[in-house]
Amino acid sequence: MEIKNYKKQSLILVSLFLFGLSSWGGYRMYTSHYESKASELFQQSKFTDVVSHYPRSQMAILALMSLGQKAFEDGHYEEAIPYYSSARSSKRSSPIVKVGATHQLALAYLKKGNPSEAEKLLEEISKDSANKIPDYSKILLARTYEVQGDLEKAKTLYKNLSEGTTLYSLREEAKERLNWLEKNQK
Repeated sequence: MEIKNYKKQSLILVSLFLFGLSSWGGYRMYTSHYESKASELFQQSKFTDVVSHYPRSQMAILALMSLGQKAFEDGHYEEAIPYYSSARSSKRSSPIVKVGATHQLALAYLKKGNPSEAEKLLEEISKDSANKIPDYSKILLARTYEVQGDLEKAKTLYKNLSEGTTLYSLREEAKERLNWLEKNQK
Protein backbone atom coordinates (compact mmCIF):
# COMPACT_ATOMS: atom_id res chain seq x y z
CA MET A 1 0.00 0.00 0.00
CA GLU A 2 2.81 2.41 0.87
CA ILE A 3 4.53 1.78 -2.46
CA LYS A 4 1.38 2.79 -4.35
CA ASN A 5 1.12 6.03 -2.34
CA TYR A 6 4.81 6.70 -2.92
CA LYS A 7 4.39 6.13 -6.67
CA LYS A 8 1.29 8.29 -6.69
CA GLN A 9 3.07 11.10 -4.80
CA SER A 10 6.08 10.80 -7.09
CA LEU A 11 3.84 10.97 -10.13
CA ILE A 12 2.13 14.08 -8.76
CA LEU A 13 5.47 15.75 -8.00
CA VAL A 14 6.86 14.92 -11.46
CA SER A 15 3.65 16.23 -13.05
CA LEU A 16 3.87 19.46 -11.05
CA PHE A 17 7.53 19.83 -11.95
CA LEU A 18 6.82 19.34 -15.67
CA PHE A 19 3.89 21.74 -15.50
CA GLY A 20 6.13 24.29 -13.82
CA LEU A 21 8.78 23.89 -16.53
CA SER A 22 6.23 24.26 -19.31
CA SER A 23 4.72 27.32 -17.61
CA TRP A 24 8.16 28.87 -17.24
CA GLY A 25 8.90 28.20 -20.90
CA GLY A 26 5.57 29.76 -21.90
CA TYR A 27 6.29 32.77 -19.72
CA ARG A 28 9.73 33.18 -21.27
CA MET A 29 8.25 32.93 -24.78
CA TYR A 30 5.60 35.52 -23.88
CA THR A 31 8.20 37.84 -22.35
CA SER A 32 10.45 37.48 -25.37
CA HIS A 33 7.55 38.24 -27.73
CA TYR A 34 6.47 41.22 -25.56
CA GLU A 35 9.97 42.72 -25.56
CA SER A 36 10.35 42.01 -29.29
CA LYS A 37 7.15 43.89 -30.15
CA ALA A 38 8.18 46.81 -27.95
CA SER A 39 11.60 46.88 -29.60
CA GLU A 40 10.03 46.92 -33.06
CA LEU A 41 7.94 49.96 -32.21
CA PHE A 42 10.91 51.66 -30.57
CA GLN A 43 13.03 51.20 -33.70
CA GLN A 44 10.22 52.86 -35.68
CA SER A 45 10.39 55.81 -33.23
CA LYS A 46 6.85 55.12 -32.03
CA PHE A 47 7.77 55.96 -28.46
CA THR A 48 4.25 56.81 -27.26
CA ASP A 49 3.01 53.45 -28.55
CA VAL A 50 5.79 51.63 -26.72
CA VAL A 51 4.92 53.34 -23.44
CA SER A 52 1.16 52.83 -23.80
CA HIS A 53 1.09 49.28 -25.25
CA TYR A 54 4.21 47.76 -23.62
CA PRO A 55 4.63 49.66 -20.33
CA ARG A 56 6.42 46.77 -18.57
CA SER A 57 9.08 46.42 -21.26
CA GLN A 58 12.64 47.66 -21.02
CA MET A 59 11.99 49.62 -24.21
CA ALA A 60 9.31 51.61 -22.37
CA ILE A 61 12.02 53.11 -20.15
CA LEU A 62 14.08 54.12 -23.17
CA ALA A 63 10.95 55.45 -24.87
CA LEU A 64 10.22 57.63 -21.83
CA MET A 65 13.76 59.01 -22.01
CA SER A 66 13.37 59.63 -25.76
CA LEU A 67 10.04 61.41 -25.29
CA GLY A 68 11.57 63.52 -22.55
CA GLN A 69 14.55 64.40 -24.74
CA LYS A 70 12.30 65.37 -27.65
CA ALA A 71 10.20 67.64 -25.40
CA PHE A 72 13.37 69.11 -23.86
CA GLU A 73 14.93 69.83 -27.26
CA ASP A 74 11.70 71.51 -28.38
CA GLY A 75 11.80 73.75 -25.31
CA HIS A 76 8.78 72.06 -23.69
CA TYR A 77 10.41 71.60 -20.30
CA GLU A 78 7.12 71.14 -18.44
CA GLU A 79 6.27 68.26 -20.78
CA ALA A 80 9.73 66.67 -20.39
CA ILE A 81 9.52 66.54 -16.59
CA PRO A 82 6.95 63.70 -16.23
CA TYR A 83 8.78 61.57 -18.80
CA TYR A 84 12.09 61.89 -16.97
CA SER A 85 10.39 61.44 -13.58
CA SER A 86 8.74 58.21 -14.74
CA ALA A 87 12.01 56.82 -16.13
CA ARG A 88 13.81 57.81 -12.93
CA SER A 89 11.29 56.23 -10.58
CA SER A 90 10.64 53.02 -12.49
CA LYS A 91 11.67 49.84 -10.70
CA ARG A 92 12.85 48.48 -14.06
CA SER A 93 15.34 51.30 -14.67
CA SER A 94 19.00 50.44 -14.40
CA PRO A 95 21.18 52.63 -12.17
CA ILE A 96 22.74 54.41 -15.16
CA VAL A 97 19.29 55.21 -16.58
CA LYS A 98 18.18 56.55 -13.20
CA VAL A 99 21.24 58.79 -13.04
CA GLY A 100 20.73 60.01 -16.61
CA ALA A 101 17.03 60.62 -16.02
CA THR A 102 17.85 62.56 -12.84
CA HIS A 103 20.38 64.74 -14.69
CA GLN A 104 17.90 65.45 -17.47
CA LEU A 105 15.12 66.09 -14.97
CA ALA A 106 17.33 68.57 -13.10
CA LEU A 107 18.21 70.33 -16.37
CA ALA A 108 14.51 70.57 -17.27
CA TYR A 109 13.77 72.13 -13.87
CA LEU A 110 16.68 74.51 -14.36
CA LYS A 111 15.45 75.56 -17.82
CA LYS A 112 11.90 75.88 -16.49
CA GLY A 113 13.13 78.31 -13.84
CA ASN A 114 12.98 76.05 -10.80
CA PRO A 115 16.63 75.77 -9.70
CA SER A 116 15.78 74.74 -6.14
CA GLU A 117 14.18 71.52 -7.41
CA ALA A 118 17.21 70.92 -9.66
CA GLU A 119 19.53 71.49 -6.69
CA LYS A 120 17.65 68.97 -4.55
CA LEU A 121 17.85 66.29 -7.27
CA LEU A 122 21.52 66.92 -8.04
CA GLU A 123 22.60 66.95 -4.39
CA GLU A 124 20.83 63.61 -3.91
CA ILE A 125 22.24 61.95 -7.05
CA SER A 126 25.79 63.23 -6.53
CA LYS A 127 25.90 61.30 -3.22
CA ASP A 128 24.24 58.14 -4.57
CA SER A 129 26.63 55.17 -4.55
CA ALA A 130 25.04 53.84 -7.77
CA ASN A 131 26.11 57.01 -9.58
CA LYS A 132 29.24 56.16 -11.57
CA ILE A 133 29.61 59.75 -12.81
CA PRO A 134 29.30 61.82 -9.62
CA ASP A 135 31.65 64.53 -10.91
CA TYR A 136 29.28 65.24 -13.80
CA SER A 137 26.45 65.53 -11.25
CA LYS A 138 28.58 67.94 -9.24
CA ILE A 139 29.37 70.18 -12.21
CA LEU A 140 25.64 70.41 -12.92
CA LEU A 141 25.10 71.19 -9.25
CA ALA A 142 27.72 73.95 -9.35
CA ARG A 143 25.96 75.45 -12.37
CA THR A 144 22.69 75.29 -10.44
CA TYR A 145 24.30 77.18 -7.57
CA GLU A 146 25.41 79.82 -10.08
CA VAL A 147 21.89 80.21 -11.44
CA GLN A 148 20.58 80.63 -7.89
CA GLY A 149 23.19 83.29 -7.18
CA ASP A 150 25.02 81.20 -4.57
CA LEU A 151 28.41 81.97 -6.11
CA GLU A 152 30.51 80.92 -3.12
CA LYS A 153 29.05 77.40 -3.18
CA ALA A 154 29.55 77.28 -6.95
CA LYS A 155 33.17 78.43 -6.67
CA THR A 156 33.92 75.90 -3.95
CA LEU A 157 32.51 73.07 -6.01
CA TYR A 158 34.29 74.23 -9.18
CA LYS A 159 37.57 74.49 -7.24
CA ASN A 160 37.16 70.96 -5.84
CA LEU A 161 36.40 69.61 -9.32
CA SER A 162 39.27 71.49 -10.97
CA GLU A 163 41.68 69.96 -8.47
CA GLY A 164 40.13 66.55 -7.86
CA THR A 165 38.37 65.11 -10.87
CA THR A 166 40.19 62.69 -13.12
CA LEU A 167 37.97 63.56 -16.07
CA TYR A 168 39.90 66.02 -18.19
CA SER A 169 36.90 67.72 -19.83
CA LEU A 170 35.17 68.27 -16.48
CA ARG A 171 38.38 69.52 -14.88
CA GLU A 172 38.84 72.05 -17.71
CA GLU A 173 35.20 73.14 -17.58
CA ALA A 174 35.43 73.60 -13.80
CA LYS A 175 38.60 75.70 -14.21
CA GLU A 176 36.96 77.86 -16.87
CA ARG A 177 33.83 78.45 -14.79
CA LEU A 178 35.89 79.19 -11.68
CA ASN A 179 38.08 81.69 -13.57
CA TRP A 180 35.02 83.33 -15.12
CA LEU A 181 33.30 83.65 -11.73
CA GLU A 182 36.40 85.11 -10.06
CA LYS A 183 36.97 87.53 -12.92
CA ASN A 184 33.35 88.73 -13.10
CA GLN A 185 32.69 88.81 -9.37
CA LYS A 186 35.26 91.60 -8.78
